[in-house]
Amino acid sequence: MDELTTLLDSAGLMVAEHASRPMNSETRRQTILACQQLLDRVRIAQSTLIADATTNSDWAGTGARNIADWLAGTTKSSYNDAKRKEQLGNALNKSKHLADAVNSGAVSPDAADALADAVNNPPNTATAADIADLVNASEGATPREAKQAASRWREILSTETEEQAHTRRHNARTVTNTVACDGMITTTITLPVLQARQLLNAINHAAGEPVEGDTRTNTQRLADGTITLAQLYNSGQLIPGRANPNIVIVIPVDGFTGTTNEPGHTPWGDRIPAHVVRETAKNATLQRIIMAGSKILDLGRQTRYATHDHYLALVARDGHCRYKNCTTPAAWCEIDHITQWQHGGTTNINNEWLLCPFHHQQRHKPGTTITGNANNTQINLPNGTTINCPPHGANNRKPEPSQRTQPDTPPSTTASPPPPGSTPTHTPTQNWTHVA
Repeated sequence: MDELTTLLDSAGLMVAEHASRPMNSETRRQTILACQQLLDRVRIAQSTLIADATTNSDWAGTGARNIADWLAGTTKSSYNDAKRKEQLGNALNKSKHLADAVNSGAVSPDAADALADAVNNPPNTATAADIADLVNASEGATPREAKQAASRWREILSTETEEQAHTRRHNARTVTNTVACDGMITTTITLPVLQARQLLNAINHAAGEPVEGDTRTNTQRLADGTITLAQLYNSGQLIPGRANPNIVIVIPVDGFTGTTNEPGHTPWGDRIPAHVVRETAKNATLQRIIMAGSKILDLGRQTRYATHDHYLALVARDGHCRYKNCTTPAAWCEIDHITQWQHGGTTNINNEWLLCPFHHQQRHKPGTTITGNANNTQINLPNGTTINCPPHGANNRKPEPSQRTQPDTPPSTTASPPPPGSTPTHTPTQNWTHVA
């Protein structure tokens, strides 16, 4: 054991010594990657050791309540971080498929961490093959994508009905406050996704749009919106405003009609269960968007403002910022002309895409060019690098884990079916956006 400790200490000193040397940008980037790979290997090894120590009660006699408590107390580090490593180690020990995927680099340690709870506490119907299916679906995924895949996987394999799941989530709602510290209280609110978005939209609406000279951060602005709502309610002046703080939800037509349970998605990337979408659609404004793959064939009208129609269609097609590996939600993105207006570009769906403010600015830097079309777009950087930027919307999402337990009989629904329309000959996909 002393030999291992010496080896790890030597490796750490060598990395620190190398990092202090002068280096150019490329060498520095490669060194950063090498450090990350080393940290990942050590993290995986430590997580497995912590899990094994828990199994063998290696903390006994130390006065600690468990191995995570012992590690946190000995190293003056985070207890929660140690518990997360224990959970990751348990998942790696439980699923050889996950361990092999992490060791091969197909699944990053952070993505494995996002899958750990699902692997350790799977639905009662889950088999080893189902867990392997989840791991396969998460190869190359970001931690956020892996967490979403795990959530969807649990829903698919769960024996709960949609209504039971909805009731369970509703019963888990909470509002908690910390003890006042330095004259401040931290309030934590846990709500089902749709209700949380409604709350945030109301707060954002009450906060108003930033004006010139407004130095508040976005979080401070939202805090002001919350205070405004509370003050208006307490004074009896809280009445509906002139404008409605809308929520956009995109759902495939099969999920909307009840043929499948394919969920809807908000511009923030939230997944809304199909039965919740169908229920809220009773009091929503509907708009039809007919697509073949990622190509938009028909854009039903909702308002007189074409730019808003375009935005809804782009949410359905693009999903979020189109730049490679950027997951900035569509709600925070800007509409950009692929062929710029001053160069003859037109304002239509086939010449528009969603970019976050940062990548929108990067796209317009001198020397940067765009090739391809709205469904197959590349950004060419001045240094010669070409970045592929495909759509990420409902028709372009990664395949979800196996749906072998999906009910054969679609659930009944009282939601009204979509209005009749012409049927194209190429069997396109229909997505429905509704504003709740």
